[in-house]
Amino acid sequence: MREDRVLAVGSSAELRKRAGATAAIVDARGWLVLPAHATAVLAPGAEASLHIVERATPTEPPAAPDEEAVVFSLTAGRIVRDRRGLAP
Repeated sequence: MREDRVLAVGSSAELRKRAGATAAIVDARGWLVLPAHATAVLAPGAEASLHIVERATPTEPPAAPDEEAVVFSLTAGRIVRDRRGLAP
């Protein structure tokens, strides 16, 4: 992410290779990453707005998260919630 835009998407390994020395890494810890609203996308060039959501099981299907399940929120490139200390 740079400013309020997504620069790249991919696996943790791919993104760590591409990140510069000053990059701040937010590790989703295997939790579900979803766009923050119905019209948002997680793609290069898109606005950086997303939720990281806890699920009961890794196989639980994605759904609109309730407030209790959201552990991290990013809106237009700004952290607005970090309940589990994911941001550096």
